[in-house]
Amino acid sequence: MQRQLDHSERWAFSIMLVVVLLLAIAWPFLADFWNGIDTILLLLPIGVLYWVARYRKIPLYAYILMFIIFTLHGLGVLGLFGLSFHGFGYDKFMHFIAALMLFLFLNAFLPAKLPRWERLMYAFFITMGFAAMNEVVEFVGSFFFGLGKGGILTLGDDVPLVLGNPLQDFDGYFDLFFNAIGAFVALLLVLVKSKLRK
Repeated sequence: MQRQLDHSERWAFSIMLVVVLLLAIAWPFLADFWNGIDTILLLLPIGVLYWVARYRKIPLYAYILMFIIFTLHGLGVLGLFGLSFHGFGYDKFMHFIAALMLFLFLNAFLPAKLPRWERLMYAFFITMGFAAMNEVVEFVGSFFFGLGKGGILTLGDDVPLVLGNPLQDFDGYFDLFFNAIGAFVALLLVLVKSKLRK
């Protein structure tokens, strides 16, 4: 049965839509066409989240987690994917933080009646499933359509190619590796939080 969104949920969706709209307005001036499409694709998960929220109450902090992911990704598309620190590109940071945030979101979203370890395992493997699907989309965008800048639709980041840099040579593997680390760190955070509550 459908439910009405409360005041805080309506604000959360409004803020997420405004941020995506601002990023979409900015991209023609700061990025190329495909990076703009990449930003507009952020409307899909917002739409799914809205549909789910019509049937089930989602905690406010879960919206905040998703907002952070969307904002960081949008900033990456607008240029941060070109940054790196000691060979680690912004893309690897995004894979780490997105997996961490998605795990925490899923942990809040999955039914509380599930046994704790079962809920945590579901959150971990669903997170890694999304990560694997993302790598397939990146491969298709890069290999079949020749897209070559950081974002959902492309392999790698926008960091200048450095020959012999394994983070670029084995981009897909390292993306999944950073996703796994992010999900594992989130798992530890949930466990530590539950221990502190006792």
